[in-house]
Amino acid sequence: MRPAVSAMSERRRTLIAAALAGGLVARTGFGSEFEVRFKTDTHNLVTEFDRRAEESIAAVIRSAFPDDSIVAEEGSLGGSDQSRRWIVDPIDGTTNFSHAFPYVAVSVAYE
Repeated sequence: MRPAVSAMSERRRTLIAAALAGGLVARTGFGSEFEVRFKTDTHNLVTEFDRRAEESIAAVIRSAFPDDSIVAEEGSLGGSDQSRRWIVDPIDGTTNFSHAFPYVAVSVAYE
């Protein structure tokens, strides 16, 4: 069952606010020195800013829709309503981010 148009408008506003919050975190770390870790191999990186941005994005979503589930790159964040799901990649392009190449994005989607 799809949410009503007004509910989708609220989700759109939340999505934009969440992406902006994640972007603000990413911008604070861009070009700075930070630790880079490997998740599974040398091509799959994670930084403290990935985690912080993800937390920031999740906080915005949770404040508006506490029961929605969040599937995020650094870990799924639960939620009791699996039919309302957010997909998050807090820093899409972590390799570029870690080398201060300005080709990154904050990706947030609602399914």
